[in-house]
Amino acid sequence: MAEKPTYEELENKLKALEKKMGDRSRVGAALQKRMHDLDERVKELNCLYGISHIVEQNNISLEQVAQGAVDLIVAATQYPERTCARIILRGREFKTKNFKKTKWKQISKIIVQGRMIGAVEVYYLVKKPASDKGPFLKEERALLNVVAGRLGRIAEWMRTEKEIRLLKEKYEDLYNNAPVMYLSLDHNGIVVECNNTILDKLKYTRSEFIGKHMINFVTPKSAAAFKMTFPELVETGKIFGAERQLVTKNGKIIDTILNATVEYDENGKPVKTRSTFEDISKRKRTEETLRKSEKIYHTLLETTSEGCWRINPDLKTVEVNRSLCKMLGYRPNEMLGKTPFDFVDDDNRKIFLEQTSKISTTRHRSYEITLKKKNGEDLQTYFNSSTIRDKSDKVAGAFAFITEITERKRMEEALYTSETQKQTILDASIDRIRLVDRDMKIIWANQTTAAVHGISPKDMEGQVCYKLFIGRETPCEGCPNVKALETEKIERAVMHQPRVSGIKGESFWDTYIVPLKNKAGDIESFIQVARNITDQVQAEKHIRDLTQQLMKAQETERQRIARELHDNVAQDLSLLKIGCETLFDGQPSIPVEIGQKIASYSEIFQKTITAVRDMAYNIHPPGLDELGFLPAVYQYCENFSEKTGIYVDFRAAGMDTLNLNFDTKINLYRIIQEALNNINKHADTNRSMIRLVAAWPNIILRIEDDGSGFDKELRMKTAIVEKRMGIRSIKERAALLDGKMTIQSRPMQGTKILIKIPCKEEKK
Repeated sequence: MAEKPTYEELENKLKALEKKMGDRSRVGAALQKRMHDLDERVKELNCLYGISHIVEQNNISLEQVAQGAVDLIVAATQYPERTCARIILRGREFKTKNFKKTKWKQISKIIVQGRMIGAVEVYYLVKKPASDKGPFLKEERALLNVVAGRLGRIAEWMRTEKEIRLLKEKYEDLYNNAPVMYLSLDHNGIVVECNNTILDKLKYTRSEFIGKHMINFVTPKSAAAFKMTFPELVETGKIFGAERQLVTKNGKIIDTILNATVEYDENGKPVKTRSTFEDISKRKRTEETLRKSEKIYHTLLETTSEGCWRINPDLKTVEVNRSLCKMLGYRPNEMLGKTPFDFVDDDNRKIFLEQTSKISTTRHRSYEITLKKKNGEDLQTYFNSSTIRDKSDKVAGAFAFITEITERKRMEEALYTSETQKQTILDASIDRIRLVDRDMKIIWANQTTAAVHGISPKDMEGQVCYKLFIGRETPCEGCPNVKALETEKIERAVMHQPRVSGIKGESFWDTYIVPLKNKAGDIESFIQVARNITDQVQAEKHIRDLTQQLMKAQETERQRIARELHDNVAQDLSLLKIGCETLFDGQPSIPVEIGQKIASYSEIFQKTITAVRDMAYNIHPPGLDELGFLPAVYQYCENFSEKTGIYVDFRAAGMDTLNLNFDTKINLYRIIQEALNNINKHADTNRSMIRLVAAWPNIILRIEDDGSGFDKELRMKTAIVEKRMGIRSIKERAALLDGKMTIQSRPMQGTKILIKIPCKEEKK
């Protein structure tokens, strides 16, 4: 049986046991602390992992990373529920919802390439027990520094990545949208890469172009060149300035310049070509246009009739054409290298000096100059010169067209002489001659027109003719200028002017108006020719008055003769007839022969008596005085019809109430008498018509027949020679009455006479 421990031994065991239990407690506390520390580190690792996870997301921005890091930092602290945080990055703030500044804080700067771009800040919202750094653990400080460093690197990485992306986009944009066409071929000539420019130019889609052989997109000629030079390109690694023709999808040809290099791998084998095609179609067209222009220029130079002369800045001749050489009598090589001064005399040298000094200051110059031919003769010319400048606007010389004006000078001199003579003739004319525009404003007037008004022809220019001469504001009534503007024909009129500037009393003007037309047929101006016929009109009036007086005297004498014939001669003849018939009355034994003779004498006496009475009647119809005008005309027409067998259809209207003066009555009667006699002699008809109508203020007489008619112009020409005074007598009598007569007649179409006279009644 075991021995029981003593109290002391038990106490010692108890103390040993207590010590052992204390060691275990310390180990547990240490273990617990270690576990707490590990949890804190896990939170820190989760923070860093979380930031890395955010960064790895696609299309994430720096702002999104900063905002996510703020929340992760708070979760990694030992008191997340009592903690807030803020990140300041390039001037922008990213903070937790509960952010509030307190005195319990720690801050870590974000440094990039030695420059502060922000900071990471952590605040405790309440006071916490002191630790390594105030309430914060040293591990928390380390985490804050790590996060700040990580954000700095992320910011720099994102900036770099953005710049790389922008550069890539810029490169791709430059590559695809460059004005030059880019493409790459593999070592077999297959298209493996191209930019958008070549696709747009050739009108292909990318799928239609990539993977096809290059010869499919060039002309046959360029395809042959490609097959020949492509192996050389692969071998030498480059080709520059080769002309190739590309073909678009719709068959259009594009001229290009090819430049290419070859990319090789590390073993020196060709990988692909880098080729550029520059579109030179516009340049080709320009060159072709320039070539054609040069051809046209030289053709014109050699075919124009004008001389062409080109000089350089030193005024030396560099080009002349055949026409100029022909004008001067030189060969081209005799003129080249010489200056214009070698082809003029001293007087004209001054003109060249003046004009050539203006080459640098003026664009165009025109002047006349006399050149010297090779044979020493003068050549009058007109120079039209222009300055030639290069691309930098520097004077490169001058070019001139030379026109020979020797003949023109002679013509100008002849024209001047002609104009002077014409002016002299026009100024010497007694007529007033003027040139006016469509508004009747004077353009030119002769000296005769101006002299009367006491001003020069120059002072008349621009003035309206009717205002200057007559003092009117509107054209004169019946103005032939107004009529010519309407009819577009030459018009003539006799104008009566009560008052004309520079002339006393009334005046009469015989005026011609001639319209002047341009090539299009439009009237541009008028020639006015006015002659003062006042003396002529007054003389004609005087002659007409004398003629009327003469005709009155004639009618008076006719009346006396008719009365003598009727009252004396006819009566005496009647007595003789009676005496002859009664000579042997009471003598029955008169022989028969004597009786027959007496009877024949009696018959002769009767015929003579009738003839005398008819003569007296024709010389002065008694009916005019006894019956009146109209009855006398009616009676004459009836007697005419009885004698000639020609029916006269005479009618009058409005004449009964008129008390016509003697001149009008007798002349109208004589006109009808003469007209009927003409019808009887020449018309070869059995019918005529007479109409006499009073239409105030005129009397209209119309006489017609349907007889043989005549050629009016021919009859008027032969009337005097053949002593036919009928028509002329009618016309003169109408004129004496201030009337007008018109005749319409054609062979076998009858004759129509129309007379219009003013109605003149007997003065009371």
